[in-house]
Formats: sequence, structure tokens, C-alpha cells
Amino acid sequence: MSPLVANVVPGFFSGVAFASLLLCLGLAIGIYLGRRMPSAVKSALDPQLMIELMAGMMRLTSGVASDVSQYRAVIERFAKGMSDSKTTPAVPADLVTHVMQANEQLQEKLTIAESTLARQASEINQIMNEARTDALTGLANRRAFDDEFARRLSQWKRHGTALMLVLVDVDHFKPVNDQYGHQAGDAVLKQLGKLLSAAVRDTDLVARYGGEEFAILLVDSGIEGGAITIARIQQAIASSTFRHEGVALRITASFGLAQPSASDDQKQLIARADEALYAAKHGGRNCGYFHTGTSVVPLIARTMVTSTSDTEVIENDLKSLEKQVSRAVAPSPAGFDNVCADLRRKLSEVTK
Repeated sequence: MSPLVANVVPGFFSGVAFASLLLCLGLAIGIYLGRRMPSAVKSALDPQLMIELMAGMMRLTSGVASDVSQYRAVIERFAKGMSDSKTTPAVPADLVTHVMQANEQLQEKLTIAESTLARQASEINQIMNEARTDALTGLANRRAFDDEFARRLSQWKRHGTALMLVLVDVDHFKPVNDQYGHQAGDAVLKQLGKLLSAAVRDTDLVARYGGEEFAILLVDSGIEGGAITIARIQQAIASSTFRHEGVALRITASFGLAQPSASDDQKQLIARADEALYAAKHGGRNCGYFHTGTSVVPLIARTMVTSTSDTEVIENDLKSLEKQVSRAVAPSPAGFDNVCADLRRKLSEVTK
């Protein structure tokens, strides 16, 4: 056997053997993931990790295909050298032909493998997206929200990037379902989901948290930004008619807001936002409350009363309101005076 043959043939067969092994491994993993992915999503397995594994297998398979192409070129050069040689080669021509045919078959299988893996990766990606999307509203679901919440909270702890958590709950939602049916309730939730998405920035996240409750992550936003966003949402809801099969519905929503503190984890921050939402429900609904870390305060009072000048503006507004209502209700000013006194007392409590 010539030195060329001695060097090429063993290396080629080693490469073919290795490529075949990788091909079998890639197909086995791809088929397994393709069949098992729906159940894997429901378990603790990370779908993103599955996608990365599939992408890695595709790159590996592509690399093997490239290696086989190089081996094929070597064998073709070797075969041509044999046909041009005046001496009788040590390797039979039919053996070389057989090797070249095996090489072509392996390339065909690798091409099929690449196509199969690409299709399965696309299917897994679709399943992963569906697993992180609420089927009714098209918003992020609880799983996607929890993942993003953890990431944003970690970002806040590392870099101090402002974060505001908002819980939104539809007021008196049960009567809507009871009177008009669950399909009407679903229509309300779908339209409300669109309103919430339109009211926030692209960097924020709106998710359906469960039932008639939504959660919003306002990124790089403080209490003032949160108040502005809530006001925008309330305005959008107030100016919208929710329709289902010719029935026009009007709804309102309550809001609970909280910002992270140094000791907060996800559960603690959600608990504080939930406490603020509970206060909004018991504070008359169609309003927002903010959890300061130690107590809950009405959102408007918390955002408006930030300085002495702001307090003076509110006092002037109260005096103007007194005059307007006194003119309208002149016969009995005592009751109104008591209301204004109570408003001033509450204002004083907030500013302390």
C-alpha cells in the first residue's frame, strides 16, 4: 500500500465512524426532544436550555457534514490519482468506489438530519412560546412573568435599576360573568389586556397573573412614573366600552403598587403590592394604592404631596372647591365644612 493510501483510508474510515456516531446521537436527541417537549415544559426543565441544546446539535451536525465533504474531496483526489497512476495501486478500485458511495450516503443522511433538527427546533420554539403565553389574552403568562420578574429584581439588586410592580384587578368582575356569561368576561379580559399593553412602554411587561388579575413590571420607573402610567390606564378604561355580542359593558379596575427594598424577594414584593391592591379595593375601587414598605397610602396623595409648594396648591384647590360647592349648596354648609376639615386632616397626615 502506498503512503498516500495508508494515510488517507484509515483517517477516512475513522471520520466516517465518528460522523455516524454523531449523526445517530443528534437524531436520537432531536427525536426525543421533539416528542417529549410538551411534558418537559410542564416540568422543571428549562425550555430555553432545550433550544440551546438543539441549536448546538445542529451546529455539530453541520460541522460533521463539512468534514465529510472534505473527506470526499480527499477520496476523489485519491481515486483520480489511482486512475492516472502507471503502477498498480495496492488498494482495489472497487473498495475506493464503495467508500465514495458510503460517503455520499452519509452526506445524504446528514442533510436529512440537519433538516429534521431544524424542524424540531422550530417546533420546540413554538411550544416554548405557547407555554409562556396566556391563551386568552395573548399576554405573557404567570411562568413568563415569574422569570422576567426574577431577572429584573436581580438587575435592581446588582445595578440599582428602578423597578415598579403593579397588580391590576378588575372591579366587580364576578357580576359580569354571572349576568352576561363567561364569554363576556373573557371578552373584557382580552380588551383590557390590549389596553394595558398600549399604556406601557416596550421595555415594560404586562402579564395575566390569574383570573381577572394582571401584573405589570415598570422598568426604570419610580412612583411618579407609576402614577402617570396608572392615570393613563384609568383614562383608557374610562373612555372604552367593552362589548360582547351587542352588549356594552363599562368596567373599572383597582391598582396596587410596590417598589423593591433591599431585603425583598419576589414573594415579599408581591405580598406588598397585593396588600396595596387590597387597600384599593377597600378604599372604594377604581383607584390605586402604594405600599411604602411600612404602610399603604393612596396613590394620588403619595405622588402629589412631595413638597411645601405642592401642599399649598392642594390647599388652594380645596378652598376653590369650598367656594364652588358652597354656592351650589348654600342652605347647609356645616356638613360640607366638616368634609373639608376631614380632607385637610388627611392631607396633614400624609405630609408628615
